[in-house]
Amino acid sequence: ARLIDDVLDFTRGQLGSGIGLHLAEEAQLDAALEDVVAELCEAHPRHRVTATLAIDRPVLCDRARIQQLLSNLLGNAMHHGAANEPILVDAAIEGEALVLSVANQGRPIAPEHLGRIFEPYWRPPSSQPGGGLGLGLHICAQIVKAHGGRLEAFSSAEAGTRFVATIPLQNA
Repeated sequence: ARLIDDVLDFTRGQLGSGIGLHLAEEAQLDAALEDVVAELCEAHPRHRVTATLAIDRPVLCDRARIQQLLSNLLGNAMHHGAANEPILVDAAIEGEALVLSVANQGRPIAPEHLGRIFEPYWRPPSSQPGGGLGLGLHICAQIVKAHGGRLEAFSSAEAGTRFVATIPLQNA
């Protein structure tokens, strides 16, 4: 079902309508994100996740899309990160933006691939057959863009891999 939803989201984006949003003031966004972390931790008990969620005011956003964003990023970290290292999830209001990040240790994303990871259907040459379609990170970028924000990726052997979504509080 998730793959079909990803393909439908991608198709809507390609047709020019973009990712649809249902904006509302979310007073309990941190609790909604905690639910995502708990669900993925239950499904993947061998991974340790440390979540620091400090969203201290209502956020105008599409709750389900922000949950989808975190689910995709955290699922990616669980799939590609080192199983013996914790995954760090942080969400906070910083200035006038919601900043959501997911960081993991493990093999870094090659510098020549960092510029392509948000492209639809793109997967690194080392990807195993039978994996995803290569839409997850593209959809993450589209969710953030629809909210008026930006999604960035940083990766090195020393610091690990970190995805950071910055969403302005009033630009959705």
